[in-house]
Amino acid sequence: MIDFERTYTKYTRFDGRPNDVNLDFDDTISVLVPHDPETPNALLFQLILLENEVHKEDYTVGWGIFPLLNEKFEMNEGKYKVPMLFGNVDPTIERYQMVEEKIMKDLDSWSANCYFEIERVKLMDLKIDPRSDRLYYKPVVGESVQEQQQMVNYNSKEEV
Repeated sequence: MIDFERTYTKYTRFDGRPNDVNLDFDDTISVLVPHDPETPNALLFQLILLENEVHKEDYTVGWGIFPLLNEKFEMNEGKYKVPMLFGNVDPTIERYQMVEEKIMKDLDSWSANCYFEIERVKLMDLKIDPRSDRLYYKPVVGESVQEQQQMVNYNSKEEV
């Protein structure tokens, strides 16, 4: 099922020992993007330390930001790497170049890299589960747009 209301990954424990080099999130976060998005749209990644015995409230340990659009104003697709900066989100950073400059001035401001993948899902690949009214992803396979549309129509008749 696709959950558009969830904006965070599942809780993942990380002990931070010297031999703990990776913090892996095998999770999917679904985001609806308008057909014609504007340039300020970006994905903001935050690494948050949850409340515990030592820290009485949640706080941001690191953050990174990635634009949804490329230089041709098309949606980015594929696998990417974003540098994560230590501390809370810095609203004065307006361009990726500013992130690079901050890291070059002080390497200690860099905490890690965040690796992720952006996969574009066609609207015709989203289906509604009749029992729960929730969306789910079912890719339509076909060689042409007409074949894909015929497959959608055929599957809709089967589901009824």
